[in-house]
Amino acid sequence: MKWNSFLIIALLSISWTKENLQIKRNSLFGQKISIPNQKQPILVSFFTKGNQKQMNQWIESLNPKLLKRAKIKLLNIVSPGGLFFMIPKKKVFNKIRKIVKSEFKESISYLQEKERQDILNLDIIWLGDYKRQLFNLYKAKINQSTVILFDENGQQIIKINGYSKTKESKLKIEILKTIKSYNRFKKIKPIGHHHFLKNDESNQHIKVKIQSLNND
Repeated sequence: MKWNSFLIIALLSISWTKENLQIKRNSLFGQKISIPNQKQPILVSFFTKGNQKQMNQWIESLNPKLLKRAKIKLLNIVSPGGLFFMIPKKKVFNKIRKIVKSEFKESISYLQEKERQDILNLDIIWLGDYKRQLFNLYKAKINQSTVILFDENGQQIIKINGYSKTKESKLKIEILKTIKSYNRFKKIKPIGHHHFLKNDESNQHIKVKIQSLNND
């Protein structure tokens, strides 16, 4: 299944400081974010219209089960760019919010139920970078993909610009290392992305579960 580029722009949102300054922001969907201390490993991805193809490759290469096992949070920083800078910030974020939600729901609709739930159960946070302050802070590329893996203390483990199979393998190795170094027995309740579903879809899913229990 080919993920839609802008959604995927988004599947892998947040800001960071190299000086370990505490930054607090609200995500596109109202989650309060404290940066860099998230108390769990985080994979940050930077999205623009210019790096959609490479970000598609990164998203399709990531294994949701591996990310869940490593207790990694996905933080997607989305920068609109272009003419968006001529539009009020509130309207820009409203537009991005609608696009992200629509594309995400459309993309998972093509998955099998089990794969769909694996994606929905991941911790994914979306953050808008209106003036590309975070892009500049971490020297993220505008026309090339940038992904950064941080440990649970906010320390950068690896930063990768561009995509290739070799770079994909390097990131996977570092993710596997976090399973050993991070407290894998620590209980973390994933936020998940179930709120992206329509109310009727969520209710239908609950009804099916209840009916199944009654039948048993």
